Amino acid sequence: MVHALQEAWRVLRADLFLIDLRPAIAHGRVGLLRDGCFTIQWAMRESLAGYRAASRSLTIVEDRKLYGRRTSSRFSCTTVFPSAEDLKDWLYDWYEAESVGYADNLVRRVEKANKQPELTGVIVARVQFILSVFIKRTVSP
Repeated sequence: MVHALQEAWRVLRADLFLIDLRPAIAHGRVGLLRDGCFTIQWAMRESLAGYRAASRSLTIVEDRKLYGRRTSSRFSCTTVFPSAEDLKDWLYDWYEAESVGYADNLVRRVEKANKQPELTGVIVARVQFILSVFIKRTVSP
């Protein structure tokens, strides 16, 4: 990714920005929403290696003075699922192929909890995202 960021630096005009929008280095949460709050929740076990690598790459190009961080913010994105099957499809997009067993286990736990009258609710997932804005510096690498 460092190479891609260096190439982006070469093609960006001096007055342009680079936007980094991706999941934060934190596990998402899946739960049942009832009366406006989570009644029960589980941490996803998705691999965070790619997100860590992206953060390291951005740190490297910042250290090389290619980009300067203008602003950064963190926010939560909540996704509502009409069914456990929709949750399963969504989880399969998040998990690497060798980790789909975690997704299947999580879906089973959500289905089991949602059958209990005191826990029944809407299935939701909350994932933290980070948005960073970088400005291209004019120093050559």
